[in-house]
Amino acid sequence: MSETQTDPQAAPEWAEAADNFVGEWNIRLDQCRFEVGEPPQDAVYRVVRDGGQLRLEAEATVQTGQRAKQVVVGVPDGQPQKYPVGAGADSILLRFPDTRTLESEFRRGDQVVARARRQVSEDGRHLTVTQNGSTVEGREFTNTAVYERA
Repeated sequence: MSETQTDPQAAPEWAEAADNFVGEWNIRLDQCRFEVGEPPQDAVYRVVRDGGQLRLEAEATVQTGQRAKQVVVGVPDGQPQKYPVGAGADSILLRFPDTRTLESEFRRGDQVVARARRQVSEDGRHLTVTQNGSTVEGREFTNTAVYERA
């Protein structure tokens, strides 16, 4: 293969950083802080390399006992990508600023409507997910959830 050609089977350049996140994580409710909404009764966070994309799944039992699931799929290359209609945003941007941090921005047009920052601890045992946004009333909030590798 020449120097200018790339191997279609080669891992994407973000794969090494993604590998720090891949797996299943269980919430540590005693270490969470929610400014908006109630903390769940329990939650599992899964990160999967899905071909050339990254799949982030959050599954929780909310205070009413109902199950809730949120899935985000995209390429963590720092470029805006279409996001499903009705999700409150029309595009998402995923990026790895370093090998232990994954950031996402949810946008409606040119406006950022929410951000999330996921950080894996140096020992790889804990994942901290910090979400920032604003309520419909315009009040800024930060919710922080801490997970332990399953």
